[in-house]
Amino acid sequence: MTTLFSCNQLMLTPGDPLLSLELAQGEIIQVSVRDEHQACLLLQTVIGEQPPESGTVSLFGHDLAHTERDTLLKLRSTLAVVSPQSGLIANLKLWENIMLPLLYHQVEVPAASADQALQLLDRLGYHGNIWILPGYLTPVERTITCFVRAAVATPDLIIYAGCLMELTVAQRSSLLQEIATLHKRPAAPAALFISVGDEQLEALQVHRQYNLRSCQSTSTRES
Repeated sequence: MTTLFSCNQLMLTPGDPLLSLELAQGEIIQVSVRDEHQACLLLQTVIGEQPPESGTVSLFGHDLAHTERDTLLKLRSTLAVVSPQSGLIANLKLWENIMLPLLYHQVEVPAASADQALQLLDRLGYHGNIWILPGYLTPVERTITCFVRAAVATPDLIIYAGCLMELTVAQRSSLLQEIATLHKRPAAPAALFISVGDEQLEALQVHRQYNLRSCQSTSTRES
């Protein structure tokens, strides 16, 4: 199976444990981190916004720390971030944020994609104004918006970063069920979960788990 994303001996800050992993299409990997700061740093590193202390991060074989800006932007268009802290463009409305990735590849948004987005917003409990700016959204609403955008854009890789912390039990269950459905589809994207603490990903088939808090890694299933 072709490797889509990889980390090789990645160290975020001096003294942190090393992280090495490979992620192929359709796989789900979970990396547990100490706190929100480490989660944010790992997210910035794996999307090429922050160079690592040492080691490499590669997407489609490109070392992100040594990739030209134009190429890096093209590589980023193949992934999506689901996080309450980042990923939305501040001066675009909620609906515009969801639809924008689709417009990178086609002249107009297909009606089926728009319908899918509206249905997902409804099932995930967002019944507010779709023309609101992200700054007025709660962390939960930002997470929902990011996930809906990822679901309709069909990226190669989705990075879920701290997206479960603010959710109620019912909201968490609903989101995980939608994530499970998305990742069971044919040609499903790969998924990298960056989790704070001991988050359990109920309903998901996690292929491998890594723990940056204690420098240990475990494998729940090998493909």
